[in-house]
Amino acid sequence: MFETGPMTRRGTQESAVERMERLRERIKTAEKFALDVGSEAAFIQQYADMCDAEKFPNPPADFDPDELKDMEERVLKAIAKADTITEFKELLSLIPGLSPQHALDILEHENAHANVAEQMETVDFKGYGMVFFQDGGELVSVTPVVLTDRVEGADKVRFLEESVQVLEAPGAYGHSMSEDDEREASRMKEVLDT
Repeated sequence: MFETGPMTRRGTQESAVERMERLRERIKTAEKFALDVGSEAAFIQQYADMCDAEKFPNPPADFDPDELKDMEERVLKAIAKADTITEFKELLSLIPGLSPQHALDILEHENAHANVAEQMETVDFKGYGMVFFQDGGELVSVTPVVLTDRVEGADKVRFLEESVQVLEAPGAYGHSMSEDDEREASRMKEVLDT
């Protein structure tokens, strides 16, 4: 028996072979639109800052949610997305140079985030992804991410509290937090303490 995936446009179940081809295409697209750490460094930083501002209860006066949406469209093109843990495992197997052990570590770490995110009332889990980065047209890194958003209308303070839990989740599953997770959780806790 083979594993099936989501329905295709034809209304039939997607086979494992079709799913792998779809994931390969997502990787190709993400590579094509990889964020450039050289020429887009300022954009990448501005996007990170705006994501933070959107999460916090009192964003700066010059915060523009429409600008954030435009920026997000650019960033999403650089992400090879997987909707389920099975797809994410398969996606990781297609990333060149990623050892099976490193892929397993990434899978476990990101799944810890996802497991906690799915239990939260204000956090909307959107899937898993690998963000592609380049420098002058040459691929330089691929970074795992769990894609989440704030449930529309949810209280921002509660969302921050639950987001901290999501960021700290790998520790509860026997993994260490990444430096980025630690930094973001610390920043959120500072806001909550003010």
